[in-house]
Amino acid sequence: MLALWADDRPAESRELARRVLPSALDQGETMSLAATVEFLSWVACGEQEHEHAATLLGGAATQWRQVGTTLWGVRALNALHTETENTLMLSLGAERFTQVYAHGSRLPVAQLVEIACGNAHAGALEPSSSAGDGSPLGPLTRREQEVAGLIVEGLTNRQIAERLFISKRTADTHVEHILTKLGVTSRVQIAAAIEPRNPEEASSTPPRSSASVTTRTRGSSTTANAPKGRSTSMPCSPSPADASTSSGP
Repeated sequence: MLALWADDRPAESRELARRVLPSALDQGETMSLAATVEFLSWVACGEQEHEHAATLLGGAATQWRQVGTTLWGVRALNALHTETENTLMLSLGAERFTQVYAHGSRLPVAQLVEIACGNAHAGALEPSSSAGDGSPLGPLTRREQEVAGLIVEGLTNRQIAERLFISKRTADTHVEHILTKLGVTSRVQIAAAIEPRNPEEASSTPPRSSASVTTRTRGSSTTANAPKGRSTSMPCSPSPADASTSSGP
């Protein structure tokens, strides 16, 4: 699949990936599911199907958590993941991206496969559990809200522990709970989900997650504001040499 995509044949690579998914589901191959859905999110991003891509990226994240690693820790593949995430944040906006991503992360795996295979649509997004107070912090406890605010300030878990006079392990646990409750997988996404709390600030200051984020792929720097590749909304396509360095999707 990666080889076809790297050869600029996205339609063929998508067709092959969609043929693989049902059997992976039947056999309970979580790693194969995670990798294939992740790959299909990259393809969808390149085809300008941004909401579909964000849904799949969220669904893939849930499967990767079950595996215990993301993309086998392969640096080139993780760079592509990050570029896809950044591209989707910029195209959809941080708030919408986080909403769609979280929706995808909550989908039952069978429904996720149907959507990834093009046999179903994601449907209406579930209302946020924080809708009652209009705050994205609604699902979090008071202490978790404190921790989330410090994450937005850019503090590490150790710095958070020192600021709140708690152990680092406790800080780690709070951060894990925040990720789970908000349906996200990174600190950048936590900031994107909760930062636009003041409408006047949001209108005058670009969201933190929409800032230029520099990543490295195949030895060259790219920025989220101008990802390189076949289109302005697709992460850099890996070269065949890159694809051969891993047993990716």
